[in-house]
Amino acid sequence: MADYKESIRIAPNSASSKLCRGYGNLAKGSVEDAIRDLSEVIAVDPSSASAFLGRGRAYRMKKEFNRAISDYDEAIRLNPKDASAFNNRGAAMIYVQNYERAIQDLDDAVRLNPSYSEAFMNRGLAHARLRESERAIADFTEAIRIDPRNAVAFHNRGVAYAAKGDGARAKADFDQARFLTGR
Repeated sequence: MADYKESIRIAPNSASSKLCRGYGNLAKGSVEDAIRDLSEVIAVDPSSASAFLGRGRAYRMKKEFNRAISDYDEAIRLNPKDASAFNNRGAAMIYVQNYERAIQDLDDAVRLNPSYSEAFMNRGLAHARLRESERAIADFTEAIRIDPRNAVAFHNRGVAYAAKGDGARAKADFDQARFLTGR
């Protein structure tokens, strides 16, 4: 962070320095600082898809989902090939219970990046919320194929198996999730 501060001191209007500092603040959980930095980037460079994406993440962390969605909309408009923007908007759509729209976004995320485990996880959650157990299981299985150490994917698939009445597979996935987390 000291390097970013020095960079900003030398070039106070440098969008790239503020963008990096904003993402650094986001990584350390300083959400308000991240929003401030990323908003300053947007004021200087309104074509920065990365700034909108980062600020959307910060708003999502604050549970301000509609503001997050608005920023993800803009990030996607500016860079329609960014799988992360579609994934993040899809995740925010799950929070506002717009599961069909979430699935559309997550379809785009996995089309753009077929090895995006998190997008499969999120799409599985949206399918699970719609009580589409088979589709949820398929997405969690794909997330596991991509990342076989993903304990959350095993847990979520276990929940989906339980929802469809397959107790043996549910138990096996819950056991694997516990093994992976060391519990």
